[in-house]
Amino acid sequence: MSSAARSAAAERAASRRDRRPTERAQYVSETHKDKENRQRQQVDKAQERQEKARQKASKAAEREAYQKNGRTALSNTPLRGSVALSVHDPGFSSQTVLTPARDPNLVPRKSVVPPAPRRISMSAMTPRPHMLTPEKAAELLRLCEAVLSKQACSPLAASVSHPASALNNIVARSPSPTDEDMFDDAIAGLVDFDMDGECMDNKDEGSTTCRSPTPSVEPGKRRRRPSDSDNEDDGQVRKAVKIQESRGRPKAADYEPSVRTIFGVAWALYRGRFCTEGAMPDRMQEVTWAKLAWNDACKRLQTRVAYDAEIIKMITSRGSHFRGEVKSKVRPYVADEYGFETSTKQSVIDRNVMLARELKKDFGFVYKTRTPDGNKGLYHAKIIQKVVNTMWFRDKKDEGVLYPEFYKPFPEVGLALLLTAIESGIDEWSTGAQSNKMFTVDEYQGVLDEHLNNLADFDEHTKAQGLLPKLLSRLHDNGRIHSKADPLGHDTGRTMARSTFDAAIEEYNDREGIFSDSGDDE
Repeated sequence: MSSAARSAAAERAASRRDRRPTERAQYVSETHKDKENRQRQQVDKAQERQEKARQKASKAAEREAYQKNGRTALSNTPLRGSVALSVHDPGFSSQTVLTPARDPNLVPRKSVVPPAPRRISMSAMTPRPHMLTPEKAAELLRLCEAVLSKQACSPLAASVSHPASALNNIVARSPSPTDEDMFDDAIAGLVDFDMDGECMDNKDEGSTTCRSPTPSVEPGKRRRRPSDSDNEDDGQVRKAVKIQESRGRPKAADYEPSVRTIFGVAWALYRGRFCTEGAMPDRMQEVTWAKLAWNDACKRLQTRVAYDAEIIKMITSRGSHFRGEVKSKVRPYVADEYGFETSTKQSVIDRNVMLARELKKDFGFVYKTRTPDGNKGLYHAKIIQKVVNTMWFRDKKDEGVLYPEFYKPFPEVGLALLLTAIESGIDEWSTGAQSNKMFTVDEYQGVLDEHLNNLADFDEHTKAQGLLPKLLSRLHDNGRIHSKADPLGHDTGRTMARSTFDAAIEEYNDREGIFSDSGDDE
């Protein structure tokens, strides 16, 4: 090692020796400073806690002194630090409060305190403008019964047949957001009503019951009372009896067998109105139809059972169930009818998207044949008759067979609902792969109106040829054939010929008015 290197190493070693004491002293100094800072912070925190405790104790003492002075506030010679009232009348408008000063050298502060707000009792509250009260509910019921009375007096309601111009009489109305809650509250607040709309007071059987115009009572005639004679016991209105408590949602199985039979007929009549008068009615119309269906079912079964709020809700719930059932019957036929395919290939997915667009363009899906040159067979698509057969004419006991007053000919509204359900089934393929799409009123009310208008225009344009009535009659007749039911008007019972009766008369005359018996036989 050279002398220069040795000298450099010696210098570095000397500098390290000189630096070590300095670093050690600096470390010790910083450590002492940190310790002093921590001690100072602890002292500050202790002082803050003591100050807070002192302020808390001071406030507690002031509060106690104020409470003591408040009890003697009405005395003529208030103590120091007490509350001095400007008046002694309990109904004062304001009061003057003297706040004692902590420092004896300061002057007490004087302020005027406004009176406390008056408490409002529940009895003094007025109902909100849009809150359903018992008076409003009663008024709604009276209006509803008046509508039923007018409908029952019209020739249309008496004939129980849907008019040919039903399409022109349908006015679609979007229910307001408060309709559902308002009518649910109104129904829930009802007492029991009989089939004629009479209010039955269970608390006092001898009191006079409230009455309203009903379809079953003609104007000018007295309503029959339970005290009337002429076998009134046979027509006595009774309540629907439950044989078990409802677990969750009420169902027909909770009631006695006779009431379950009424439910079956009432549901069928209620669904029939959905096909003839309006597939997507508002809430008030649903309640009206439910009452009419229950009353009509009781008359057909020759019984009188009162409906209540629970029964009406059980009937009206079948409306959305009915529309969903139509959609479920349509869904399996859509792919086979129009050629949709299920695949993961992009080419097949793109073809499904284009096919869905073409079918919806100019209502192409309602035609029997669809070609680039043009569509043929308006409203003759095979899927229409298939769904009619499976939905309404499944067998001899289906609704289309048992209730010809609704389905002969097949109703225009029912056909419009069926076409709307088919279009909803096509919408499920709009993305290229079938996906479940909800069949709701909010989304398909406008589509239903379009099909109703198209059917009305088609009927008006082809009135001379009568194409729409013939189309509807064909749907009914083919459906009845599919159900294997006998044609309407055909007597299925076995009868004996009139000649047989004539022969019996001749034999009686030959025996000179004596009946033959076994003892006369030789």
